[in-house]
Amino acid sequence: MREWRFLAKKDLLFEKKRLLEELKRSGFVTRENVMRAFLEVPREEFVPQNLRDKAYADHPLPIPGGQTISAPHKEHILCFLGVTWL
Repeated sequence: MREWRFLAKKDLLFEKKRLLEELKRSGFVTRENVMRAFLEVPREEFVPQNLRDKAYADHPLPIPGGQTISAPHKEHILCFLGVTWL
């Protein structure tokens, strides 16, 4: 497993864009404003350092306090629902 300190920002950006394309193909992402938000928010900043290389895997990741950060597809569904209700 790669350590966070060795991950280049371009590697994370590549993974982020790869995941966004996968989510678009799957139909989880359909709104332009949700896509922009996904590209702007650094998900890797919200996971423990030892898991940052997995930040753009589409599954929940453990975070402190016995909690998890949701899988990206679930976050997109919640964002879509929030935007729809506004």
